[in-house]
Amino acid sequence: MKLEITIDNLLESQAKAIEDLLAVWQWLGDEKMSIWTSYFADGALGFSPDIKVNGEQPKRFMMDIGNRLAQIKVVTENGDFPDKYYMIDPDKVRDALIAAEHKEEETKED
Repeated sequence: MKLEITIDNLLESQAKAIEDLLAVWQWLGDEKMSIWTSYFADGALGFSPDIKVNGEQPKRFMMDIGNRLAQIKVVTENGDFPDKYYMIDPDKVRDALIAAEHKEEETKED
């Protein structure tokens, strides 16, 4: 599967950060490594992207894959603070798609 993603209405710093994140994803795949990655999307202070995926507005994946919002502790040199974190696990998405496909096959057999 291929996704064509365009993101308009970014500050230069936001564009550079997103490009860096994508470069890290590429590197992780090349190196066969697995880690969580993230991008701080500050909608309250100027993050207002116009995103298209395959020419359309992005769509949320709404099947049940468990919790997507977590409470985390951010550790910095100036102290620790709590924050919220949105995460989506492609392995859980895959499992949900497989389960839905099996359920559909069972329904056709009945």
